[in-house]
Amino acid sequence: MFSAPDIKSSPAGPVWRNTIDPPASTRMILYLFGALMVAFALTRILFFALYADLAVNISTLKVILSFLVGLRFDLATAALILTPWILLAHLPFTAEKGSRLRRILMPCLIVVGAVASMMAVADCVYYAHAAKRFSYEPLLFFRMGGKLLEFAFGEHPVLMPLLLAGVFSYWGGFWFRVRHKFTAINHHIRFARVRIIFWGLLLLGLSVIGIRGGVQSLPLRISDAYFSDDTVINHASLNPVYTFVRSLNEDRTIYELIP
Repeated sequence: MFSAPDIKSSPAGPVWRNTIDPPASTRMILYLFGALMVAFALTRILFFALYADLAVNISTLKVILSFLVGLRFDLATAALILTPWILLAHLPFTAEKGSRLRRILMPCLIVVGAVASMMAVADCVYYAHAAKRFSYEPLLFFRMGGKLLEFAFGEHPVLMPLLLAGVFSYWGGFWFRVRHKFTAINHHIRFARVRIIFWGLLLLGLSVIGIRGGVQSLPLRISDAYFSDDTVINHASLNPVYTFVRSLNEDRTIYELIP
């Protein structure tokens, strides 16, 4: 005799898990977020490697605290960079159009991440002359054509090519690893568009909290990086992309450049 199948033992779990799991768009953004956070941590290590000898009373505890304080600025910067892309990536398209959109957005996000990393690397050269983190001021010198790059490579003929090669290798390797990871078309996921909207709104809410530096009453400020009596240690806590964006909102000094 044949017995009827036990309905209660049917694997209903994976169906619901597929319904609530983050969609490919959300996972793509989260991967980029992780890559940015690692890149910012690496550039902070580079900053300490170049300028730790300028610190007055450097210690292991201060370095650890600098990374912890800097984590807030890195989170705020990554959230600031990714917020517009969260909106684009979570448009409730059909499965085919969503896959096509991710194919377009993925290389764009890689380029954005590489540009942010190059800004952080350029800041490490800029700091030796300005004694402060990156701001809008270096942009003024682009009126001098290629003199800025000529100066950077002339003063650091070995370091600059190595740093740029490191940036391209990091993001090139990331692209090679994820280029086909988020392009699959999922036709049979329940409530696909509702899930995309839900995760998009969730990421946007988290981004707002990240940009503010937390849920405290006052948003994150540059002065929050000054936790010690050592200027170099405090400067190491800052994220150069964050300081650059913040400087764009300030009153800009007009410089008359000497030929």
